[in-house]
Amino acid sequence: MGDVVFIEEIGRYGRVSQRHRLSLPEGASVQIGRAFDCDVILDDPHVAVRHVMVAREDDGSLTVSDQGSVNGLRIPHQRAAVDTLHINSENGFGEFLIGRTRLKIYAGAPELAAELPLTGQRGLWPVAIAAAFAALGLMILFEWLQVSSEFRLTAQLGEVTFVTLVLLFWTGLWSGACRLFRGQALFATHLLITALALAASLVLYWLVPLLAYSLSLSWLTAIEYTIVWLAIGAAAILHRRVIGPNHGRLQAAIVVLIVALGMSPETVRTLWPEPGFERSHYVRVLQPPAVRIASAQPVDQFLADLDTLRPTLEAARDQLDRVVPDAPDPDDLVDPQD
Repeated sequence: MGDVVFIEEIGRYGRVSQRHRLSLPEGASVQIGRAFDCDVILDDPHVAVRHVMVAREDDGSLTVSDQGSVNGLRIPHQRAAVDTLHINSENGFGEFLIGRTRLKIYAGAPELAAELPLTGQRGLWPVAIAAAFAALGLMILFEWLQVSSEFRLTAQLGEVTFVTLVLLFWTGLWSGACRLFRGQALFATHLLITALALAASLVLYWLVPLLAYSLSLSWLTAIEYTIVWLAIGAAAILHRRVIGPNHGRLQAAIVVLIVALGMSPETVRTLWPEPGFERSHYVRVLQPPAVRIASAQPVDQFLADLDTLRPTLEAARDQLDRVVPDAPDPDDLVDPQD
């Protein structure tokens, strides 16, 4: 096998569309191009008649050299063309592009991975469905923990239905992208990722106010909105990894765009709040005193802090009074005929 060279044509979705087995002893060479007398014939109009030559050197390494083509010899993820590509290891490999064809060449017989079981998505469907129901159950549980009056499950069905539709829509988008770039929808895998991201965001959304109250960290409530979008970004990264390594820059740009568009309105409101629409710096639900970890503030210090806040509060009140018009006098609302 020392004189054997394997050349693979990488087609759509990163799969091998064709594999060539060539004998290439030391000092010999083979031609790749569109000509019928080439050793590897490619059906690509952007490939030259004799595009590249592959030669085996005396030390057993391979050299791929351009033969003066118009489009040149290129390496994936590099814009500039190269004259030669060296493959030093006896069992190593190299990837290159000629025209619109992507090739992978092995200097020897490559090691193959074990075959995959014929399970497909069937074994993952129960796990994905269970994770989706668990995430929706967590949502109902946290709603119940925050309700101080009588809890009505029927009142939550509308919200659960809406979240379910969003979950399925999000999963469908990534399954469609996976079908486009990889050739497989893998709906169960994307549903599992979406359900886990939803569950994680719910847990964090409940945990952050608890930590803000327990540790007396009021600034946590100001960045609470970032939790959901960070969870969405993490889920998008996992979705992208399922799709595959191809089109990595495009997929990463989509992830950044999703998170940036989602966080930008709240970020602008936090950094430049409009009068009357400032974010609240207090927890939504009063936590039990037993979870309080930070020591209580002395009364004198609390009153001193109130005095320092007085000028800020009065300035904010004056600004709000200038924005919101004064209420009309009730006497002015009386009909003159009365």
